Amino acid sequence: MTHATRDESPAAIPARSGADMQRQESPPRTATRAAAIAAREFSVGTLTMIFEVISRRRPASHLQHRVGMQVDDQIDALARARAAGDDMCIPTVRRVHVQMCDAGTAEIFGTYSRQGRSRAFAGRIERVPCRVRVSGQPRGRYSPVATRVEYRWQLVVLTLG
Repeated sequence: MTHATRDESPAAIPARSGADMQRQESPPRTATRAAAIAAREFSVGTLTMIFEVISRRRPASHLQHRVGMQVDDQIDALARARAAGDDMCIPTVRRVHVQMCDAGTAEIFGTYSRQGRSRAFAGRIERVPCRVRVSGQPRGRYSPVATRVEYRWQLVVLTLG
C-alpha cells in the first residue's frame, strides 16, 4: 500500500481562479482571434467574388492574388460550364465558419444558396508571401523598384457542393 506524499495530494496544488487563468491565456487568444476575424473576412469576400466570376458578373482577373492556381483552374472550368447553361442565378454566401489550424492556416466551411437550395462548401486558406511596391519611391527608367514582402491570405483548396 502506497501513501500519497504531501506534494502529490490535490490540496498541494494551488487553486486558480477563472480570472487568473483568463489573464494568462489572453495574449495568444487575442492574436488567434484577430487572425480568425481576418480569415473570415477574407473568406466571405473571396467566396462572393468567386460566385460573381462563375456567374460572369466579374472578370476572373479580380481573383488573381486571392486564389491559388488550382482553385483558379477550377473556377474557370465552372464558369465555362455555367456559360453554356441558362443558369442566371447568383449563388449567395449564407454562413462561413473558420477553424484556425495555426496563425497562418485555416480551414473554412459553410453554406451558400443557389436557386432556393442550400449547398455546402469547404476549403483551406493560407497566409502566403506577396511582394508589394513601396509607395513614395522615385520611379525612373533606371531606378530599381522597391518592394517589400507582406503576408496575405490565399484560398488554396476549394470544394463546392
